[in-house]
Amino acid sequence: PLRRAMAARSEAAAAAVQLCKAAGHRSDSAPLAALLAARLDYDGAALDRMADNSGKRALHWAAWRGTLSNVEALLRRGASGRRMPRA
Repeated sequence: PLRRAMAARSEAAAAAVQLCKAAGHRSDSAPLAALLAARLDYDGAALDRMADNSGKRALHWAAWRGTLSNVEALLRRGASGRRMPRA
């Protein structure tokens, strides 16, 4: 049970990093669009919970990198710009 829980947490962390990298891709919105299309379970609440190792979420990365199409895609999917409490 402990190994399974650790593996699930590791998978979730890897998914969060992948999402943040796709959102922060400066010149191409295709990686994020493909990821969002493949993961229909990424709703607003899920997007708000997923952060990279530094605590930044996909919406932060997209805005910081200036990728308007990615910001819009994340907002359409329900991502929030509100600050989330640390877990």
